[in-house]
Amino acid sequence: MLRFSQIKFIIALLAISYLLLAASSVSAALVPACGDPGNPCKLCHLFVLLKNIIDFLVTLSFPLAGLVIAFGGILYLTAGGNPGQIEQGKKAITAAVMGIVIVLVAWLVVDTFLVVIAGGSQPAGFPWPWNDINCPT
Repeated sequence: MLRFSQIKFIIALLAISYLLLAASSVSAALVPACGDPGNPCKLCHLFVLLKNIIDFLVTLSFPLAGLVIAFGGILYLTAGGNPGQIEQGKKAITAAVMGIVIVLVAWLVVDTFLVVIAGGSQPAGFPWPWNDINCPT
């Protein structure tokens, strides 16, 4: 019979292999189309790649936080009076909520900073909106 640690290892191995398989399909959406003889890669393609990675991670953070909150809730509900498990469930829920708050506040701080620096208008030469990078081909 498999021990609990062996089951956790198998589940972790399956999750990692699934993520590696999914990464190959995600990379096609993250990497900008350049490098062909008619479309050489430019510096702006690097910024497009960085923007795509950041957008992907921000988008991934919400479902991941939902899963962590659900996991914490399950731990909390199935604790049966075990204070260690109750505390672990509370910590998981708190960590997920704080992670989402950090992601949203960081975006808001950068947005507010750039709007204040730009004077609240769309100055010439400033890539506006700042979170939308267009790379001409």
